[in-house]
Amino acid sequence: MRLLNARTLQFLEIDDPRTIPKYAILSHTWTDKEIVFSDLKSSPQLAHQRPEFTKVKFTAQQALDDGLDYIWVDTCNIDKSSSAELSETINSMFMLYKKAEVCYVYLADVTEPPPAGWTDDGQNDDAWTETFTNARWFNRGWTLQELIAPRNAVFYTMDWRRIGTKRELCQTIARRTDIPSTILLGGDFGRTLVAERMNWAAKRRTTRVEDQAYCLLGLFDINMPLLYGEGERAFLRLQHEIIKNNNDRSIFLWIAIEKSRTSFRNLFARAPAEFASFHDYDLEAKYGRFEVTQSGLEIDLPLTEVPGSRGREFFGIVVDAGRGYHCVRLRKIGPNEYARVDADEVFRILNPDYNPFARENLHAHSQWITVPNRFDNFSYQSYMDYRLGGFYVECCPIELQIHSVVPSYAWDQETKILELDCSKSLKPFEEGEDGLKIVFGEVSHPETTFEVKLIDYMRRPNEWTRIGSSPSNEKYGYMLRITKRFVGDKLMNVVRIDYQIEEEGGMKISSEKNPLPGRYISYRNPSKEEHARLLETLAREREPDRATGSGGVVIEEDLSGSEDDHVAHMPDISTGDGDRQGDP
Repeated sequence: MRLLNARTLQFLEIDDPRTIPKYAILSHTWTDKEIVFSDLKSSPQLAHQRPEFTKVKFTAQQALDDGLDYIWVDTCNIDKSSSAELSETINSMFMLYKKAEVCYVYLADVTEPPPAGWTDDGQNDDAWTETFTNARWFNRGWTLQELIAPRNAVFYTMDWRRIGTKRELCQTIARRTDIPSTILLGGDFGRTLVAERMNWAAKRRTTRVEDQAYCLLGLFDINMPLLYGEGERAFLRLQHEIIKNNNDRSIFLWIAIEKSRTSFRNLFARAPAEFASFHDYDLEAKYGRFEVTQSGLEIDLPLTEVPGSRGREFFGIVVDAGRGYHCVRLRKIGPNEYARVDADEVFRILNPDYNPFARENLHAHSQWITVPNRFDNFSYQSYMDYRLGGFYVECCPIELQIHSVVPSYAWDQETKILELDCSKSLKPFEEGEDGLKIVFGEVSHPETTFEVKLIDYMRRPNEWTRIGSSPSNEKYGYMLRITKRFVGDKLMNVVRIDYQIEEEGGMKISSEKNPLPGRYISYRNPSKEEHARLLETLAREREPDRATGSGGVVIEEDLSGSEDDHVAHMPDISTGDGDRQGDP
């Protein structure tokens, strides 16, 4: 630890935490210009003359007036050139403020102390109270722990006039922050729900996205490495660390900021802001088992089917509150895997079996399920799904470029995504003059284009279809296939175009014009015997479908047609321009 001598303004290095002297600490919001550690080490005389040093000088003088010889100021007491020191300090920041004798809170945007006669009753709506509670200090992420941790805190105006202590301003601060006054005055906040503590941080901001997580380490008694550059993953890591030692299920009762019927989420929030609507502070949520594994979050969760969802969607009862259930809506995406949908809402369902006179009510029967962190490995076979998020062009040969997309307003050229809410009817696109389509063209032959009507190909998922030959070389053609897979948090129609490479006795399909071994799919033409056996198999499999009225496999031609017609619709491959290909 490093302290600054309030008299000499020289650093004191401390190796043994048992020998730390009493000290005062400063809490403030950073500006573009601050006195940092290197300034005081390299040229202390110049640093002392800069206007930004005023905060340090006042902290030192006030500490001396309070009988303290040492101070700690985050801007100049941390050597940020040392990643190890920065990580150690941030992980211990809460304790630094808690162990300080006094914390001086400097509000750079509050010009006056409270007027005469002002009282802290938590009901004031006067101009000064509004200015005080709207100070930038109350909106920053790092100052949350700096508000809660100190035993004694004193607030000052921009010109260092005393506003009052935390105790003297407690009711006003509690109303502004939604933090109970008992917690502000030193009560044990470890008993509060995880979601409540997240709620305290929900409206606060940090400059770095990772600091949304790092500034909360002390509030959850967590130590973890700092990895600046990891983005939102920092907050995910924080939640993973929290549940290692805490079975508080309220951590899953967040509400997505974005309203979307086509987004698939896991059970972890992306930011503290998603807890802004949580107010069920008296919820009994600490029970049950859950853990993060290689597969994702494994949790014992009661499931009740959503009416009309045909076994695809369920309400997962996150918290059984007796009289009612706090639920999230889950979509089944695998044998035992689920994803959260309609994440902009936590559903509350009454418990019909609750007995207010019973000594104990039984919890709903639960089962172990897995909610993956990512959904990349999951796909669908169906033609239509009301949670589809649009189309994604995954692969396209380098000879081809996208000429146009309809509708153009929904197309993002950078991500290659045509984002559409397919939860609504597709009839406007089916019946419209232009419909849904992407037009491709060869770079060297811009006059030659290939129009892909997307709805037609949606009806044949996972089926290869030839869209045309290359005008540069007839040996090469272009094959298109649409599959349904997750792209990020969206279930998309994934459009893929590959080369069709003619060769003796069959063909290859690959993303490369001259593919290496193992990087292509090979198809060979069937012999006459194999062809006859195929037709017999198709006829035999079609008979039960006709008897039961089932749609069965999508084979649109009648069996009385030519043999070539049936080859065109063999499993996994079809042709769209008259060229017929064989059996793989």
